[in-house]
Amino acid sequence: ERAAAEEPAAEEVVPEQREEFPIIGKLSVTNGRLTYRDPAEKLEISSRFSEVLGSGKRGERTVTLEGEGRLEGRPFTLTATAGSLKRLRDDDVPYPVDIKAAVGKTKLAVEGTLMQPLAVKDIDMRLDLRGPNLAEMFPIFGIPIPTTPPYSLSGELRRQGSAWIFKNFDGRVGDSD
Repeated sequence: ERAAAEEPAAEEVVPEQREEFPIIGKLSVTNGRLTYRDPAEKLEISSRFSEVLGSGKRGERTVTLEGEGRLEGRPFTLTATAGSLKRLRDDDVPYPVDIKAAVGKTKLAVEGTLMQPLAVKDIDMRLDLRGPNLAEMFPIFGIPIPTTPPYSLSGELRRQGSAWIFKNFDGRVGDSD
């Protein structure tokens, strides 16, 4: 019989208010490694991070993360910058994020703010996605798409409550928009 400590969590543990996020005075990870495995989805991300830095309490140093690894056998890179750890606790101020990721030749850039970053709600972002073939997005997003010529898609991505909104977008697949 499994011990209670081995049982999966019955529910997500996310602070209801941003100010409930624990106070972190300083965060520094050098030459770290992060591995994420999801056997049901046949997904494995193994990354090495050269540096993760951040400070809170009195500090306003932004949180930065750089890493590389493999996703579905393809090279994976990630560069992310976010607001300070102190700002993460401030409910009234949008939390800024700037993320650039690549899986093989597929590139994603997201920049904007989150009002509830711990619950990934109230998102206001600028999204830019491009690559040589839309079918290569399947291992990333789990959406089966037929083979296409090179593509690009950019626009405003928002999440308000449970609604996802993508507007003011521009997209091309091959020579077609």
